[in-house]
Parts: sequence; structure tokens; C-alpha cells
Amino acid sequence: MTFPTDAPVQLDEVPDFSGEVAAFYDRYRRDYPEDLVDELVAACAADGAVAIDIGCGTGQLSVPLARRMATVIALDPSADMLRYARRRAGRAGTANLLPVLADATALPAVAVALGPGTLRLITVGTAIHLMDHRRLFADAARVLPAGGGLAVLANGTPIWMQSTAASRALRSAIEQWFGITLTRTCATSPEELAGLRLAMEDNGFRVTEMARDSTVQLTAEEVFGLVCSALGPEMLPAPGLDRLAFAAHLEAALDGLLPVPDLSTVRVLLGRR
Repeated sequence: MTFPTDAPVQLDEVPDFSGEVAAFYDRYRRDYPEDLVDELVAACAADGAVAIDIGCGTGQLSVPLARRMATVIALDPSADMLRYARRRAGRAGTANLLPVLADATALPAVAVALGPGTLRLITVGTAIHLMDHRRLFADAARVLPAGGGLAVLANGTPIWMQSTAASRALRSAIEQWFGITLTRTCATSPEELAGLRLAMEDNGFRVTEMARDSTVQLTAEEVFGLVCSALGPEMLPAPGLDRLAFAAHLEAALDGLLPVPDLSTVRVLLGRR
């Protein structure tokens, strides 16, 4: 199960973001603010250098980075996610994105392949909550040069875990449909971010924080798409009547509450060597 429930994620379990889930992810997940990407690259003096984006998904961060850097190596364990990342890079006209089918444990090998002094920035976004972050931070500390940066980006609290009436109604509808309890916030809560910061500092990083606030109004279709982007293929309702029924169930729960405000705060923990 890849949907964030109260069940712990096993560190050796590779979440399945394949098939239609990758398509929903590519279409409905929010991009990172362009000015925040500018600030991140400038803070690491990484313009024209090489970055590794771990758990890149469909390229929401990898592609903007590639427009600013010499090369971005985009790691993800899902071939379908990487396929959409390639398409996104093609649409953006960036030819310097290198998708690699691998998870976070490949970081040391990739860094060795790059050669000394090449790597300047390592980024990891929403997928951090699915990784062994302590191992990742230790590996990053070993492979980054002095002045290099490790950035952990939390791209807003999931729409079903926010504090609005619409969010509470949506959460209840999801829990009712699947018979689960939703408690996890995908490493976006202040407590989770504080824990990540401490783990970075334990590995010798000097950590500063960046943030951007924004609010967008979501249609019923966009809410449905975001929910589907967090479901594994085994949970995603089948195309046809099942999926129509699920969409209708969510829309009924949001009756009178549309459009749904998505109160997004993108937070960045930037650790410098």
C-alpha cells in the first residue's frame, strides 16, 4: 500500500508508482516554485554544476533544476515515473536530464561514477518519507564536496491532511471508501521536518530553511487526480464504473465545499557541507 496510512513503511519495500498512478502523479502534483529553485541553486553556487535528484518522480524538481545546471541525474525506482520525467524534460527542451532507474542506495555509486569535484547538489523531495533518511544523509555527507548542498524539499501537506472543512470531508471519504485511517503527512509536519533537520545536523550539515506559501483552488477533478496519484495500482479503482463511483463518492463528500483550497507551504531544509 502506498497511500499514507498509519501503517509503518518498511524500508526495504519499494512503493509501486507505476502505470496510471504515474500518469496521475505527472498531471496533478504541483510543481515547485521557480523562484525557490533559483534560490536553492544560488545558495549552493550550483549554477552550471551537476545535481542528483533522488526519488525524482515525474520530474517536478529535476526538470527545473536541469534548466539551471550542467546536468541533473534523476534517480527513481519506477520506470513509469522516469518515462514521464523524460517527457517533461522533452517538453521543456532540456537535453541534460539523465534518468536512472535506481533508488537512494545508489547515491554512492553514482557519485563515484561522476568523479571527484563534479557533484554540487543533492535533492530529495516528497519521497523522503519512503527512504531510510539516516543512511541517505550519511551517504550524502561522504560524497558531497565542501560547500556542496543537500536539500530536502517538502512540497506542501497532502490535501486530505490539511485543516480546512473540505480537507476533513475528503479525508473522511477516503477512509470510508478504503477502510483505512489516514494519519501520516508525508514528512511535511513541523515535527517530521525537525527530525529530518536534526538527522542532517548529526551528519555534519549546517542547515538553513527556505519556504514559500501559496494557495490554489482545486476543482473536483483536480482533487480526484491528487488522491489517485497517491494510490498504488492495487488500490486504484479500475477504469470504468468503479472509478466513476469513487470519483462520485469524493465529489459527494465535497458537496458545497468546492472549490477546495489547497494551502501549500513548500519548505526546504538546505544542508551545506
